Amino acid sequence: LANGTDTVSPDRDASTFIFQNLQAAGSSYGVIVQANPAGQNCQVINGAGTVSDQNVTGIVVTCMDTPGILSGVIAGLSTSGLVLQNAGEELTIPAGATMFSFPAPIPAGSSYSVFVKVQPIGRTCSVADGAGSMPSTGASNVRVTCSPNAYQVGGTIANLLDAGLRLRNGSDVLAVQAGSTTFAMPLPVAYGGSYSIKIEAQPNGQVCSVANSSGTMGAANVTSVQIACASNAYTLGGTVSDLNTDGLVLRNGSELLPVVPGSTSFVFGNPVAFGGTYAVTIESQPNRHTCTLANANGTMPGKNVASVEVTCSAYKYRLIDLGTLPGCAYSRATALSSDGKVAGNSCTQDAQGTWRSRAFLYANGKMQGLGVIGTNPTSESSATGVNSAAVVIGDSTGDSEGFIFRNGMMERFPVGVPPNAFPGLTVVTKVYPAAINDEGVVVGTVGGLEAESEWPPLDRAFVYQSGALRYLGNAVGGMTMFYAHSVNQHGQVVARGDFISPSPSPYFPYVTLFDLGSNAQGAILAGIMPACAPRVSNAGAVLMCVGKGPPIESWIMSGATQTVIPPLDPDAYVTTGHGINRWGEVVGYAYRFDLGIPAGFIYRAGKTLPLDDVLDASVDGWHIVDAADINDDGLIAATAKFKAGQERAVLLVPIR
Repeated sequence: LANGTDTVSPDRDASTFIFQNLQAAGSSYGVIVQANPAGQNCQVINGAGTVSDQNVTGIVVTCMDTPGILSGVIAGLSTSGLVLQNAGEELTIPAGATMFSFPAPIPAGSSYSVFVKVQPIGRTCSVADGAGSMPSTGASNVRVTCSPNAYQVGGTIANLLDAGLRLRNGSDVLAVQAGSTTFAMPLPVAYGGSYSIKIEAQPNGQVCSVANSSGTMGAANVTSVQIACASNAYTLGGTVSDLNTDGLVLRNGSELLPVVPGSTSFVFGNPVAFGGTYAVTIESQPNRHTCTLANANGTMPGKNVASVEVTCSAYKYRLIDLGTLPGCAYSRATALSSDGKVAGNSCTQDAQGTWRSRAFLYANGKMQGLGVIGTNPTSESSATGVNSAAVVIGDSTGDSEGFIFRNGMMERFPVGVPPNAFPGLTVVTKVYPAAINDEGVVVGTVGGLEAESEWPPLDRAFVYQSGALRYLGNAVGGMTMFYAHSVNQHGQVVARGDFISPSPSPYFPYVTLFDLGSNAQGAILAGIMPACAPRVSNAGAVLMCVGKGPPIESWIMSGATQTVIPPLDPDAYVTTGHGINRWGEVVGYAYRFDLGIPAGFIYRAGKTLPLDDVLDASVDGWHIVDAADINDDGLIAATAKFKAGQERAVLLVPIR
């Protein structure tokens, strides 16, 4: 208590107080609580006035207890479900909590008693210092300690005839007596812990195998581990058919077995004991294919099992009709982007009623006409490439040869080519863009005027990159590039060219592979037929056709490996590939001269198949005339006819 600068501190349980300093009669006083005692709140009544001619004794100080908070600490709580209780108040504690506090305050002097009403999942908690009388300062010394429950790991044993079997789970080892039909490991495993039973030593004269051997400990004893013993163990395997790609992995128990492309059989490395069970499953499917199993489960007999059957097949396709531009009866697909956008050609009718070709872009389920450049009424447009950013390139006759469609607008492609930018050409008069990648790199061909009239023709291959058009470059040995046909996502370009000096006789063009990243001269791959346009996949493999045919051979060149794509019919078909993806799948068309029927095909897994044969059964009445391109997701841009109708651009989507 304070009266001005004079203070007094009454003892606990005091009923009176008195300040030591005297005050003269007529002077004023004012008593206040300068500091409250711990756990209490005190108030002064009649604390101010004027001293008369006698002692002042009417000042009253009243103190009341303040309520305290009941709280404490928690150790080892990693799961949910714990509920604490004090009197009628319950408190749910979340997993991972290290402290708790009951919301309702408790008056000082009142009793409390904290106990566990509900234990958490898989753990047991106990309370220390949980009861007492609430001090004026509150109670925070309650301790809740939780520890995981532990459970045994065990199971059944079949046909154990002799001693010597030892099982291990981590550092825990169990020697099993002959004739045992059950077992339990000596050391329990804490809730949430992992276990993995392994055979450390086989019994005398027998081989045992384990099933259901590993897992995570739940809130009960594990009794599902199965030990099967036999006098001998046998191999588990079977046959594989039509596996022509990588990625297939088989599983039996804990053993994984990768199966290489071309395999016709397989055998697991770990034998299975006689009388033990096996269950072969497909851990992962191969790329671009789906495999199924037969005879995959059973009990191991007294001989090797080789009856499991793995049958693989490539995907079937569903067909999406992309439609036509308004009023047009036909559409044709010419290019496909990495994310499934399609470019192609449909038509529109001019003022004189003449049908004119129009390039289109199909994206987000809608076909969009791209128009033409300029105002020439006879102008037409044709798309040759599209990328994931919906940028389309192609030709527009009339006012310009090349166009690029981007940001919803068709532009001349390109504008302002500098003179003498291409060897042998003084002026560029025509531009034919052929392909575009997702980085916006465009390749194609320019035509123009030469300083002198000479062979070869007036064409040169170009690269359009970072807003600039330039000559692609010469190949090793001085070969001049005439035409650039394809560019992949890594900046590899395939082009065709010939030697100007000395010139081979007779004239025969070659295909060349360039790497824009290194800016090195192109590497010559092989001679090709002049009418064939080579393609390069995102894996660097080059698709080309060779020969002056018919017949024409289509090749895939991957490094030093040359693969010939077989024709649909060796006696009647000419096969020309248009697109290749990173998996080595090729699409194109084959023409049967004796019947005059063009047919789209796909080459995959070493076989050339009509696309009609790999359509889903729900696709009825469609005939694929030509396949223009295939991307790395397996989507195919194609042209098809429904029954005897007009040609329509379609998108073939793999059914996975």
